Amino acid sequence: MFFGASLSAKSLSDYLNVRYKYFQDNPESRTDLPQGNIDWVEYFTKAEENKQGCAAGGIYESGELAFEYLFSLHGKQGMIDLWKSIETAPDFDTALFEVFGRHKTDLYKAFGDYIESQLVELRKNN
Repeated sequence: MFFGASLSAKSLSDYLNVRYKYFQDNPESRTDLPQGNIDWVEYFTKAEENKQGCAAGGIYESGELAFEYLFSLHGKQGMIDLWKSIETAPDFDTALFEVFGRHKTDLYKAFGDYIESQLVELRKNN
């Protein structure tokens, strides 16, 4: 979702408007992101294990925000390096560590913190 939304947007404003629509709380456009006291490491670990149900429970939205977080820290080259590493590394954790110097469980916690901060901001602007 992150790459599709960011590549199709003509400007940062367009991207933010599309992104905002994902998280509005109405029947046409709402988020399935878990909210409340979430164990984000467990959430992302289960999402990784449950490949058949990947669209449920806010997986797309959380994935978009996770990549948005990584992009904000490492830019386009970091994303390119990650995709290259995924092709050659023995597993996802190794690819993340090779590129970002952090294991996936550390990043899963950071993703959760970022997601929660974004949900707070989106509620302020709603």
